[in-house]
Amino acid sequence: MSLNYLEIQKIIDELNINGSTLQLFKAVDYDSFVFNFYKKEENTFLMVGIGTLPRIHTITIKPEYLKSPHNLVEFFKANLLGATVQKIEQPDSNRIIKITLSRDSITFFIFIRLWAGFSNIIITDSNNTILHLHKKSSKKNEQPGELFIIPPQKNNTKEYSLQNHNYPSYNSFIKNEYNRISREINNQKLQNKLIAERIKKETEINKTLKGLYKRLKIYKGVNKYKLYGDLILSNIHNIKKGDSSVTVQDYSTSQIVNIPLDPKIKPDENSLHYYKMYKKSQSGLDITQGQISKLEEALKNIEVDSNNLGIEIKQQKVIKTTPGLSYTYKEWSFLIGRNAKENEALLRSWVKGNDIWMHVRDFPGGYLFIKNVKGKTIPLEILIIGANLALFYSKAKNSGKGDVMYTQVKYLRRVKKGKPGEVIPSMDKNLFITLNKEILEKFRTLTQT
Repeated sequence: MSLNYLEIQKIIDELNINGSTLQLFKAVDYDSFVFNFYKKEENTFLMVGIGTLPRIHTITIKPEYLKSPHNLVEFFKANLLGATVQKIEQPDSNRIIKITLSRDSITFFIFIRLWAGFSNIIITDSNNTILHLHKKSSKKNEQPGELFIIPPQKNNTKEYSLQNHNYPSYNSFIKNEYNRISREINNQKLQNKLIAERIKKETEINKTLKGLYKRLKIYKGVNKYKLYGDLILSNIHNIKKGDSSVTVQDYSTSQIVNIPLDPKIKPDENSLHYYKMYKKSQSGLDITQGQISKLEEALKNIEVDSNNLGIEIKQQKVIKTTPGLSYTYKEWSFLIGRNAKENEALLRSWVKGNDIWMHVRDFPGGYLFIKNVKGKTIPLEILIIGANLALFYSKAKNSGKGDVMYTQVKYLRRVKKGKPGEVIPSMDKNLFITLNKEILEKFRTLTQT
């Protein structure tokens, strides 16, 4: 998936970072980074990927950051953190984002180029002289000290468009699309890895089995050692010390057998030597057969596992998502359960005592939760948005108005032997709500997580 210039323009049009402060820049991996812009209690976390999946979009779930040092991150820390964003734009519809920042009266440009195979993050001064960049290229003359030139727009007759979606913003749509593609790529990598491991194990087992089969063939002749010992004892009167072999008749088959002897030891000691070889070989035969049996069983199990690779991969969870719907506005998160099952799941695993619970009084419908922000009191604006959402996702939606009760989760009591999600609130308050089109429109611009 590659973003076209219209999609990039739509994504940056939805950003509200002009006048914000660049507070954080961290690496998720070698080619993926997170910008954090802060303005009037509004945090914007922007994901930028310049690897195999060039992308840019907002995120609401903080990823795990790269723990090892990263050269580009160190440059940002030393020179750009604390800078104010003057403007974000897409020059000449070129799939290049330009962010203008100022710090201590010094102007910097950040160029984010989202070209498949040639993506990059380049920082220049106000004269477009490169100060630092993620990927150096002598071929493209992109090195510190060189001039960065945005190529002129190509005369491309291909028509581009925005993709249809049902998300509240194009950023949230692109984020979910890239998460889906990333999961598919990771699943394919995992499948390839499992297949490679299976082939490696099969090769190792088959190599070991080959040696064991050879040893088994040798051990299967162990009975001759017992026969040699018996025949030496039966003919000991015809053998003297110093003989290197003896030729005797096997009375059970009437065949003539030539038995090698150790001339340095006595005849009876030669017989004892063959009995010991018989006993040792018999023990080796049992051990070898046991080893072969275990390895053959292990080989079968590997084959069974390979048939279930798809099932194993599907069980790999990349991102843990909430049941129902979840949205963020400014620093506040809204969780919405649309049925009893989702209500129960949210109550069990996703909300805590200080979070706010909302429900339309006397009407069936989902639960709405507003996550508590440590050290903050929920503003009336957030309560009203939450109440509108609670009403919107209830049976009272058609009437357009209703009473919404709310309280903290810690004041909810489970109904003994009740239905999933059934609770009795206490310490509850009431908001009478008439669905507000402006608030619902604001709801449509919330970022879905």
